Amino acid sequence: MSSRYYQVAQDAMDSGPRGHEEGREAADDGTLIIRGEKVPSRNVGGVGFVVHLSIVHLVDSHEIISPRLAILRLRPLHQKAFTIINCYSPTSAADDPKLNAFHENLEEVIRKEKSFYRFTRG
Repeated sequence: MSSRYYQVAQDAMDSGPRGHEEGREAADDGTLIIRGEKVPSRNVGGVGFVVHLSIVHLVDSHEIISPRLAILRLRPLHQKAFTIINCYSPTSAADDPKLNAFHENLEEVIRKEKSFYRFTRG
């Protein structure tokens, strides 16, 4: 099956309303918006997904691990499952323990995912 069929428009949701909470909502056109909670008083968070209405029915589940890490699972009928991991690493200005903790968390998430196809974006 061509990748054209799975038109997933992913986006960091940090351009959303200030102080938004984690949630799942449908846009007027049927597009699914999944976003994580923004970290208060910081320009961090809101990692999430925008799922095109043509594949909304394929969404099996989603999980917001942290303000910087989210998982979207797609299960097409009679096809192998897809997992899309969306992440934002702390910048190089972050201290080493924070950066290392993020990378350890990301490695653990990738290792635990059981989908046949895993895509990491970030």
